[in-house]
Amino acid sequence: MNAIPERTLIIGCGDLGIRVGNRLVAAGGSVTGARRRPEALPDAFQRIAFDVTDALAWDRVAGTTPSAIIYCVAADESTELAYRRAYLEGAQRLVETITPGGSLNRVVFVSSTSVYGVNDGTWIDERSPARPSGFRGEVLLEAERVLADSSLPVTTLRLAGLYGPGRTRLIEMVRQRGGPSTEEAPPTWTNRIHIDDAAAAITTIVSLDDAAPVYIGVDDEPSSRYDVLRFLASRLGAPNDLDLTTIPKRGSKRCRNDALRTTGWAPRYPTYREGYASMVDAERR
Repeated sequence: MNAIPERTLIIGCGDLGIRVGNRLVAAGGSVTGARRRPEALPDAFQRIAFDVTDALAWDRVAGTTPSAIIYCVAADESTELAYRRAYLEGAQRLVETITPGGSLNRVVFVSSTSVYGVNDGTWIDERSPARPSGFRGEVLLEAERVLADSSLPVTTLRLAGLYGPGRTRLIEMVRQRGGPSTEEAPPTWTNRIHIDDAAAAITTIVSLDDAAPVYIGVDDEPSSRYDVLRFLASRLGAPNDLDLTTIPKRGSKRCRNDALRTTGWAPRYPTYREGYASMVDAERR
């Protein structure tokens, strides 16, 4: 029978980690959050001042006895060096620091669908080969392999682009530049997941007795960027005069969430329409 872990350590406990931790605490679990500014964590969390790049900080993590660990750090910058420090070196330190066995039942490593360097709209699932096309995916895949080759009970969750409260990049872009004037041919396929649905997915996985090695975390519907931006323009009352060729694209793929759904997880926001509508409507209240 699946159950919320008794004690969870969240390394890199930022916005996503806090949302996961709040769910775990509400369900009766104990949560320790590790981050650079622990004073930003909720009062219900135990707190550790922690920098993933600081070797001495890992001594504080070594002194914990968690039932589950969630590794959901973020790189300081969008550079290969920053990614290597946060993800690859962090994964290596985690393997060196944490002793398998004992009370530890699950480690969840939050990765990205960028490990699939696809640009032709191919459908992707967990059986698809991971062949990154840029340093972000390459470093994340290296980190995944370090953890997979360890003795830790690791499950990797490859999340698509997060959006939700505080993550309004597309909304602001449409406000400033409008929606697209013409549709692309072929379409550029995009994938996303609302941050609350991502938190629910992590909470589900960390509670499983028997989890798969890898899950893809996306909502129910891959969507063309044309459709998403036109939808936002309609909700915001913005004109449709944006030239999409001026917007760089990062690949084009369609990801499935079938495996994640077998865990009992289901998205509250099944498509971008429900998620972005809730954000726009909340701004108007």
